[in-house]
Amino acid sequence: MTVQKDKDVELLVNEIKSKILDYYKEYEECIDKQLEEFDAAINKLTKLNENRLTDVDQAKDTVINIVEDDSPVDSKIEKIKNKFQSIYTKMNEDYSTLLKLSNFDHLTTLYNRRQFDLHITNACLQNKGCFLIMIDIDNFKSFNDNYGHLIGDQALKLVASIIKKCTEKESYIPFRFGGEDFTVLCPGSSALKSFTMAELIRKSVAKHPFIVKHDTGHIKHSNIQITISLGITQIIKNDNAHTCVARADKAMYYSKKTGKNKTCSYEKLAEEINKE
Repeated sequence: MTVQKDKDVELLVNEIKSKILDYYKEYEECIDKQLEEFDAAINKLTKLNENRLTDVDQAKDTVINIVEDDSPVDSKIEKIKNKFQSIYTKMNEDYSTLLKLSNFDHLTTLYNRRQFDLHITNACLQNKGCFLIMIDIDNFKSFNDNYGHLIGDQALKLVASIIKKCTEKESYIPFRFGGEDFTVLCPGSSALKSFTMAELIRKSVAKHPFIVKHDTGHIKHSNIQITISLGITQIIKNDNAHTCVARADKAMYYSKKTGKNKTCSYEKLAEEINKE
């Protein structure tokens, strides 16, 4: 009896160790992704700064040449103004580039988590019939294990593009929430409209064939099906970013728990629980 108990304890310990290692691996991958985004932003900023310093050095030489030439004063002033206007224009373009880097996810080109936090906070304050859709790619860890992270990134881009295409005809706003999670804010919507949108996204992803190609262009894997699970909730009075995300998240995990490739409304789920 003691030997069996020892074996049971050992099995339990090994199971816990395995889960801890899996969680650690997911956490490590998440940190790596964030560092990649940070590095991309820093590299872009460094390059822009180098370019503008080069422009300023060139402007200095140009101004010296203009001052030393024999053209009329008015002409010299106009040339100098034009030179600095050119630098000013480039600096404005730099600002737009940096603004885009700070607001958009570099992989999927959707609004990033920072923008989601701003939008969801504003939606909670306004409380004007806004719904939140939470989306998670099913079995994404296994997908990465089977095909590798580069193919995983392609899958993320594909899902993001489908979400963007589905929502662009409405005034709905898609975001990359983090990892394989996406969100959609549906301002001025209704329970039926937001659920219909969620189902459109789900069905569009499920029916889209995902193809993996070799570097040569030849097809390596074809007709890989990607599915998503979704949860919806309405933003209500006294909501904040945490409370409404928690409800949508709970509904989304219920979709996963009950079969995946499904959409679940938190409000309908709560009604069913209350009936029991």
